[in-house]
Amino acid sequence: LWPVIFVAIGISMMARRKKSLNAVVWLLTLAIFTGYGVYKGNEPGINSESNSIFDTNKYKFSLETFEPFEKEVAVPEGTEKGKIILNLGAVKLNLSDGSRDLFVKVNSNIPDLKQRFSEGKQSIMEYSRERHDNVNTIRDFNLQMNPGLLWEIEGNIGAADGRLDLTSVPTEKVSLTIGAGDLEVVVGKQDIDTEISVRAGAADLDVYIPRDAGLRVKSEKFLTDINFHNISMEKNHNEYISENFKDADQIIELNIYTAISAINIFSN
Repeated sequence: LWPVIFVAIGISMMARRKKSLNAVVWLLTLAIFTGYGVYKGNEPGINSESNSIFDTNKYKFSLETFEPFEKEVAVPEGTEKGKIILNLGAVKLNLSDGSRDLFVKVNSNIPDLKQRFSEGKQSIMEYSRERHDNVNTIRDFNLQMNPGLLWEIEGNIGAADGRLDLTSVPTEKVSLTIGAGDLEVVVGKQDIDTEISVRAGAADLDVYIPRDAGLRVKSEKFLTDINFHNISMEKNHNEYISENFKDADQIIELNIYTAISAINIFSN
């Protein structure tokens, strides 16, 4: 969570004469570190005695325990949708399209990376890592997804830096929970609507959407700066709605739940 410190220092420098704001900023920073520490301390580990973080009755995983991951996984017969579940610590994360012959392909230097797989009409792949890694090497996780399937992405990540390039990956839902991050999310022109939810303590988030897409942004924020580029938006309480929202063929809904963040949304 070290980026939170720099954010707090920057806000304090800009608001040095406003003692009440400075006090709130540093109290919030302390709360973020404390809350995140409690969260990590209570987080279940990955072991053979536990069905771990996910409800196996809900996802019906074929394996009760995690297994060492395979770099390439074929598309199960009858699969129409895919779901990716990521439980990773600090990581450089890159998601993009891949081969139509594979469900997913992974390239990563994360040690002891685990996976488990549920096959069905919606096949689900979960990746997880051990929580304690004392080596200061940057951990990369590069995932390619089949562009012929409809996807959901669910991420629970300590700190993230990277890019989710969904230009050619039909994605109906993205849900990310991160402690701190610097991320780009790119949504391509598609025949489906997309919902993106980001929960973060501190985040620098750039979102790119197609020019003709309708956009609605809901923000539950404290010190969050949202900027729109090449998009005409109307504000209604804690919502921003694009002028073409009701008439657009493609709708993108962005839900932001952050404490200290800078959000930039581009239409291109």
